[in-house]
Amino acid sequence: MALALAGCQQERGLAPDQTPLDGAKVAQFTAGPVTRVVNGTSWEGTEVIGISNVTKSEPATTNVAYKATTAGSTTNFADQGTKLLLPSDNTEVTFAAYYPYASTISEGKASYIISKGSDQPVLFATQKGTAANPKLPFTFKHKLAQVKIILTAGEGLSLGDLSSVLYRGGVTDVKMNVLTGELTTGNTKGDITLTKEAEGEGTCTYSSYIVPQDVESTFAFVMTLGGKTYTLSMDKVNKAPTKLDSGFAYTFKAKLTKDGTVVNPDGSSIGGIEDGGTGEGGDVTPDDPSTPAAAQKLPFTNDFKSAAGIAPFTEVSVSGEQAWRIDDSTYKNGAKMSGYVGGAKNPNEDWLISPALDLSGAMAPELFISHAINHAGDMTSEQQVLISDNYTAGDPSTATWTPLTVTYPAGNNWSYEDSKTDLKAYAGKKNIHIAFKYVSTSTSAAAWQIAKMEVKEATGSEPGTEPGTEEPGTEPEQPTTGNLLFPGADFEDWSAFMSVFTKGNSTGITIEQGNDPTQGGVMKVTGKDSGNKWIFNIQNVQVTNPAPKKITFKVKGTSPSRSFSVVVYGLNGEMAIYNIGDILADKVISEYKTSTKDHKYDGQINTGDQWVTITLDISQVKINNTGSGKIFSAKIGKLSEYNVMLDDFKIE
Repeated sequence: MALALAGCQQERGLAPDQTPLDGAKVAQFTAGPVTRVVNGTSWEGTEVIGISNVTKSEPATTNVAYKATTAGSTTNFADQGTKLLLPSDNTEVTFAAYYPYASTISEGKASYIISKGSDQPVLFATQKGTAANPKLPFTFKHKLAQVKIILTAGEGLSLGDLSSVLYRGGVTDVKMNVLTGELTTGNTKGDITLTKEAEGEGTCTYSSYIVPQDVESTFAFVMTLGGKTYTLSMDKVNKAPTKLDSGFAYTFKAKLTKDGTVVNPDGSSIGGIEDGGTGEGGDVTPDDPSTPAAAQKLPFTNDFKSAAGIAPFTEVSVSGEQAWRIDDSTYKNGAKMSGYVGGAKNPNEDWLISPALDLSGAMAPELFISHAINHAGDMTSEQQVLISDNYTAGDPSTATWTPLTVTYPAGNNWSYEDSKTDLKAYAGKKNIHIAFKYVSTSTSAAAWQIAKMEVKEATGSEPGTEPGTEEPGTEPEQPTTGNLLFPGADFEDWSAFMSVFTKGNSTGITIEQGNDPTQGGVMKVTGKDSGNKWIFNIQNVQVTNPAPKKITFKVKGTSPSRSFSVVVYGLNGEMAIYNIGDILADKVISEYKTSTKDHKYDGQINTGDQWVTITLDISQVKINNTGSGKIFSAKIGKLSEYNVMLDDFKIE
């Protein structure tokens, strides 16, 4: 029996409560320096990588999370619940590692979207080991390419006036096989906002990692300086590369001047990701708005509900803390903007701007949109759809915008309205942008959701939202449907959450609504208590799922010495107590206790500034579905400083 178990361990990995049997060894993983855009060659000590047994690939030994333990030029990696083993017979095993870790992979591939100034590389490494030699040092290699542009300004211009530097037109999505490192390039194109990497005497360097791909002549650097836009397209670059290859950096130089002249004495070369190279940029002159780069021809369609990100649209926040984002809550409501956060109405001006559209060959173009507005004030001034034929990039106030006549929804519910607008007045023009301009004030803060936008030749049909697929949104009128555990469980509507919330007995912990750049509204849990205390209860919720199997929720943040203990309540108030333990990466918890003395708070919370998902197996729990009494509660441990965000409580 021991031999059979040992073999099973060696094939499947080692669970937290097991020890190696029959000479099997736990693999020990380390790594050397990594080159990055911003922080040199050091590990930060918070990185999570995925490691897989390539020699005997099985689900249990594929994509196993390991986390860096120390900061510095080298680091060790610690398992996050499952240890990978080396068999006792000294059979050589090949392991593959990649970064950054993706908790969910599809067909053995991790998916990435490179769109906003990525200073985070995608890395891959392999290493072989045996039980006699269980220490495996990974040497990671870059899988992405890198683009850099070194800018100087001519007389009368200041690089301090640069408001944005973009790389336009390239593919932004890619998948990587976690066993082989092979990349599969996607087909979504958009803008990448470059990160400011360095500032020298009279120069600024901007860079980003980028998906390896063939270079098209329409790819371009777009710089906005002093209200003017400068475009350096690849067809203007001397000795421009024809491909952006994995592991190589491509550096360009450009001098921006008032009269458009450019001095670029250096030739062109390509270097490794650490070495870099230089390329001659050619003339860079302020753009003529009538000749935009990479304008998209009709028909143009963007389905925000299925989009992974805002691109190819651009969001521009003129004022306020909120911004347009893709709603990834249960309802997938598309592009969403709301100035209502934390129970307060916040002043904002935010634009969602389409890519340039080429209507030069159009005869009778029409704009179709499907949108919903709730808690509306004056929709005609606060939720405007506008059009411009001279916008290029950056600040929308540098262009002329004309309001379009659109059909507005009722404004007091989440029903989507289909709108059709005649654009014949703009037929024949090359540089057309459509913008959704949102304004909120301290007295009026609607929520605006865009499901779909199309520009195409008139055909008499509208895309819209198909009958029967309207979705309820996340405001107070939202019924408790879908798989949210309770009303407001995605914390976009704090008042809905507060309608089912009761405060626990903790006096040192604060519960409030917060905002996260990727999640939107969240629950913030901050502070410290002298005892193990309840922090919130959820009650009087009608659970409609007749046989739920799991509850999931997301966590981000830190607590150095204590974790959470949560309770799922049964029909008669009986408790299923789940002690969460360490929260460092995604985890599934199946074991639960039933006595109040079984609450445990051991563990730390440190998600490395990433969202992780906690899954509670409730397949053996008969959750309270009476619509009365408690269904869920949470406790914190004593004497630990909590700085945590929670989001998206779901039941499935």
